[in-house]
Amino acid sequence: MTDANARVVPLPAVRASPALDRGPFDRRIAAGEGHACVVPGDGSVWCWGRDSALAPADARVARVPHVAGARAVVAAGSTTCATTREGVVCWGENVHGIVSMPPTLDYRSEPWLVRMQSGEPARSVALGVSGACALAGAVECWGDVGSPLAPHTATRFGVVLLADQKTNSLTGSLFTYPTRVLDLEGAIEIAVGGDHVCALTEDGIVRCRGTDREGELGRGWTHRAQRTAGDELLPAAPVPGLRDVAEIAAGIAATCARTAAGEVFCWGSNDEGLVGAPGLDSSPRPLRVEGLPRAARLSVGAMHACVVAADARVFCWGANGAGQLGDGTTDASATPVAMRGIDHAVDVAAGDFGPESFTCVLRDDGRVLCVGSNVHGELGASGVDRAFSPIVVAGLPAVR
Repeated sequence: MTDANARVVPLPAVRASPALDRGPFDRRIAAGEGHACVVPGDGSVWCWGRDSALAPADARVARVPHVAGARAVVAAGSTTCATTREGVVCWGENVHGIVSMPPTLDYRSEPWLVRMQSGEPARSVALGVSGACALAGAVECWGDVGSPLAPHTATRFGVVLLADQKTNSLTGSLFTYPTRVLDLEGAIEIAVGGDHVCALTEDGIVRCRGTDREGELGRGWTHRAQRTAGDELLPAAPVPGLRDVAEIAAGIAATCARTAAGEVFCWGSNDEGLVGAPGLDSSPRPLRVEGLPRAARLSVGAMHACVVAADARVFCWGANGAGQLGDGTTDASATPVAMRGIDHAVDVAAGDFGPESFTCVLRDDGRVLCVGSNVHGELGASGVDRAFSPIVVAGLPAVR
């Protein structure tokens, strides 16, 4: 996340735009497993929280060295990527080869430029905990290939020849270098889950491929017995009944979509209420998340999800073991709850550390407020285990 020798200096003001309904791949704030990052208006990237597997909790905000011209940031697990004027650069944990191939045990503090098969820099990227996908005229994915049935060549990233599937000596799983995913052509945004990948196309349709154990592909089968083998990887197909989608996001085994009209639909695993459906274990078809005002931004973590509403408030639902929903409780909720004390929000990031996670919100005055777990300093505050109401990240002065 940051170079060990990087000088810690005050964070510059975040020049946040109050425009809520922006296009894909323009996230100004991101949350991983135990860290968060933000992109100020000067093109730099600043992060705080967990910096490696062995590093102690560190709430200090520090600038990521050697990154300039950034306009967006994404995070998953302990890996972060930023979209810059040169292309996408990534840093952090590399056990699945997301930052650079082949996989390595070390944390890469030096940002690496992501290149497609053609050698062209990627123009945007989507991260999962064990894999990534990038766009530059085509969709290419790399990292852990998922759970193919050997000796099949079908993977969550499409057909990958056995000769191109390598064994990760660190994890024992199979991985691939960047490979083109032919049945996701035409994508303008990608979401990467645990064993599935979804793509949003220009016509507002969502196509998903991969495993469908929990209904995360949205195929609509109502009983597990009606599906094909639970571990079979299915080719991409449109999610039935879902139209005019403006944004997509994925958890480990669930997917959510925000429509142009501001409605949110989720499908897949409903563990802790993630798909917003009280009383269900999972849903193989998109369900409208009830109780939300018009949504303008969407973020899905491992077990909770949040939106920025058109009125600039924040609503969250799902797991709440560390208070990450921001409603002052630790009660999970399949119904969206309003985050306490939040207004003038322009973006939100849900962390991906399971039932005890955190959430960060970017306001239009440049302040960042976070709530939930602070085990690794992800709230940007020292001496606090968790917070049940959002607190301002120290060292992030508001725009004057």
